[in-house]
Amino acid sequence: DFIEWSGRRPPKEAVSAAFRILCRRGRGDEVEHLLTRCLQPSISDEDLDGASYQLSLFVSAITALHKAGLYNAADDVFIDAVSRGVLPLNLAKQTFGIERRFTLDLHGMNVAVANSAVRVALQQEVLSTSYDA
Repeated sequence: DFIEWSGRRPPKEAVSAAFRILCRRGRGDEVEHLLTRCLQPSISDEDLDGASYQLSLFVSAITALHKAGLYNAADDVFIDAVSRGVLPLNLAKQTFGIERRFTLDLHGMNVAVANSAVRVALQQEVLSTSYDA
């Protein structure tokens, strides 16, 4: 394991390739585990620390999971990225009389990340909406 013997973060290209291989084999849980290992705070590397490294890993993980049809795992990774402040979830709710609307800003997201954003936003909206029966 590169992380264990070197004490450094692996190059993002190598991690992205590992994500794609794991996803092709249907191992979404291992993608999430590898992502967590690569982003451990105890591992530091001056060249690979920072927001761009994290953003790249999250986007490549979500994309690989999405392409493999592992949508729930992609959504879990998206939620993790949002909770860490790496990816935005700009959801604006508006009420016009009795009509409720919400808008979601998807600018700058690739298709896989945007799909996860929409699914997560819809789930959040459904869970937060109370219906009168």
